[in-house]
Amino acid sequence: MAQHFDLNALEKSFGGCDEEPFCSHIFLSTHSGHGVFGLEYSEQLRMSPQDLNTPDDYMEFLHVYRHWRVLRLGAQKRHWLRQLAKQLSSGLQEFKDYFIEVSILLRYLQVHDWDVDKAADAICATARWRKEHLPALGEAETGRCSAAIVRECALCRFYVRGFDLRGRPIVYVKFHHEDSGHYQETLNYVIYVMERLVAVLKANHEKEEPDGKAAVDCATVIVDFTGYATGNRPPMKTLLAALRIFQEHYPDIFGDVFLYKPPQRFCLLYYAWQKVHCSSCLSLPTLKGRAKVTLVTSLSQWRSIAHSYFDYTKLEACIGGEVRQPFTSKTFLSKKVNGEIFGTEFEAQALVPEEKRQRVSFSSVVQKVEAPCPAPATRKATAAQRRPGVLLVLLKALGTVPATRPLVMSGV
Repeated sequence: MAQHFDLNALEKSFGGCDEEPFCSHIFLSTHSGHGVFGLEYSEQLRMSPQDLNTPDDYMEFLHVYRHWRVLRLGAQKRHWLRQLAKQLSSGLQEFKDYFIEVSILLRYLQVHDWDVDKAADAICATARWRKEHLPALGEAETGRCSAAIVRECALCRFYVRGFDLRGRPIVYVKFHHEDSGHYQETLNYVIYVMERLVAVLKANHEKEEPDGKAAVDCATVIVDFTGYATGNRPPMKTLLAALRIFQEHYPDIFGDVFLYKPPQRFCLLYYAWQKVHCSSCLSLPTLKGRAKVTLVTSLSQWRSIAHSYFDYTKLEACIGGEVRQPFTSKTFLSKKVNGEIFGTEFEAQALVPEEKRQRVSFSSVVQKVEAPCPAPATRKATAAQRRPGVLLVLLKALGTVPATRPLVMSGV
């Protein structure tokens, strides 16, 4: 059979792997606008989802089933991804809007070697984790961040700014400020930045068209060791916890990771870490999937990398770029682009002009207070002429103006 047929596309009753049942209504009525003639059932199946238990499940599965990125996968991988989406649609009760996304499902499948059951278990574990930890972010999406997140962001150590030449968002990590020393607050801010990164990737997916280009579904990380000192580095407990968060709850979200001018001691520790991890003696968290870590130890090496992956006009000056505008936490946490904070990165936020607030002068307030009230036509004297002004009363109380001296309130 394998000599004549693709077993992945052959129905299971004939010895194949395709478990999708034949549905007559799809075969007789599903088309793309030009009629059913000229289409075979597999093509029609790509245009129409299977019947699920409830209308909500039906619509959620429909979103994944018809996505152009799914249709471009091979038959077996397409089947695995649809199977995962179907399983989550009927079993996952919380955070469905977050997980029923093609890019997220693909990342979980890829990092678990396309094992549907392992990917589903990992997603369910992440759903429980999100329920426990995301409430700590509060109303961050509206710009109302907690004091802890504001303090951590003010250190300017971890943020999303700009894009590389491949369209990937750039995540900056720096060690030039002393660590705050707050374990949970640091991790909450790490989660906040990762949620911002996921929102940026999601916004880019919504703009993408199936034009043959590879989809941008990961970020580029630049770890800047300029000004590094032992006191600036978070404790190892915090670093390991952050790595575990990346590995378990944001899998395969990082592409290239560049360690810019790390100290010699750090390089030795990194190589030792790699050997220990490869030996599988310890269960240490690491960046699985496509993440490729590069140690940049010389200026010539960085110039070669920057020329290939980055636009110098959009890189910060501290790593050889031309952008001299410093990162500011106020802009990153609160400035909106088209009414949104999540889904935007710092560079786009910085380009938004500040909202102009109307200045209110003391003289305008006084003039408003002393504005004469409408008087009957029979009265010859206005209310302002017959009673002293507010400023005159204040001056008299201070004893700076004689009580018998008239005061003219013109243009105050």
